[in-house]
Amino acid sequence: MVRIRLTDRGKKLVTDVYKERSRRFADVLERLDLAARDGLQKTMEAFITAAIDDKDTVGTVCLHCGSEHHDSCPVKVAYLRLTRADAAPARD
Repeated sequence: MVRIRLTDRGKKLVTDVYKERSRRFADVLERLDLAARDGLQKTMEAFITAAIDDKDTVGTVCLHCGSEHHDSCPVKVAYLRLTRADAAPARD
């Protein structure tokens, strides 16, 4: 077994890349009008919902947002849909 770790310099580089990516994404979103942003949100939610079709998948994509985990999170909605389907009583 080989274990590797980022150096402090590597950790800072990764953090800087994520911050820059987030900044650029936010800049693009700000250039969209409200209707376009709403449309994008609905499209992304539909895409995520279609992509998450089993409990294994939902477990691997969930970011475990904790206290910031919103009820409308498409991953949470998919998880509840999948687990409630399993818990539903069988009908004859």
